[in-house]
Amino acid sequence: TLSLHDALPICKICDEFAKRDNRIKVIHQKNKGVSVARNNALDIASGEFITFVDSDDTIEKEHILNMVNLLKDDTDIVCMPLGKGVTTQNIQEFNGIESLRYILQEQYFRELNFAWSNWNKLFKSDVVKNIRYLSDEKVGEDLSFLWKAFLDSKKVVFGNKKTYNYRVSNTSVMQSNFDERHESLTLVCDRFLEYVKNNNIDLLEEAYYTKANKLFELLYRARDVKNIKMVKKYSNELKKIQMRIYANKHLSLKFKFVYFLHANFENLFIFRRNIKEKFKK
Repeated sequence: TLSLHDALPICKICDEFAKRDNRIKVIHQKNKGVSVARNNALDIASGEFITFVDSDDTIEKEHILNMVNLLKDDTDIVCMPLGKGVTTQNIQEFNGIESLRYILQEQYFRELNFAWSNWNKLFKSDVVKNIRYLSDEKVGEDLSFLWKAFLDSKKVVFGNKKTYNYRVSNTSVMQSNFDERHESLTLVCDRFLEYVKNNNIDLLEEAYYTKANKLFELLYRARDVKNIKMVKKYSNELKKIQMRIYANKHLSLKFKFVYFLHANFENLFIFRRNIKEKFKK
């Protein structure tokens, strides 16, 4: 999201490039959020492949070339790790389900960061031509787009050159104070979980942990703004799926113990915080 003052010169630059090259298309619109912008771009895209770059991030000059060089005739998606440099990790190839598992299990290990974002990936247009961002998904929309694309893919390639530079922006929804928009993160997780269940896809363990991980994030945000109602709601949601988390062999005993406390004794955390604040005064 750019201010009008910042956006005007950028718009002029974009328009100038469009004049020079008829392959470049520029859309001018009022700010309606990233999902609307991406949908409009997808509607007019005519290339063989689709990639995204967020306005507050940067890419290395060879970013697109590195992804194109990994393409083969049967490749549907190419993913590049975030950051700069070359990793020691070998180039990996998986089918759609295994690729989605590979990304979601980063939450356990965090060895590489391919993330469940859309912007460090190259998608074959045929795979994503019928996927659109949903208006009721204000947060977590990248995961919604990603799992649909991956589960419709036959081959996904994971590169080892870090050429996409993700930058944390204070203006992004995820970095903003907790409000009703963040609620849609649970909706995104529930839709993914429901699809995995209904279609008997071997990603149930990852889907439950993804939901738990995001519930923790929401819980901390709600606690920061002292929204006790939402704190209790997220704690109850954690309680509902706790047995699935305890059965997850990838998770440490320490994590499961902390999970148990947040799911079953959230009132203690609220009491502890109130006492701390009282002593500070």
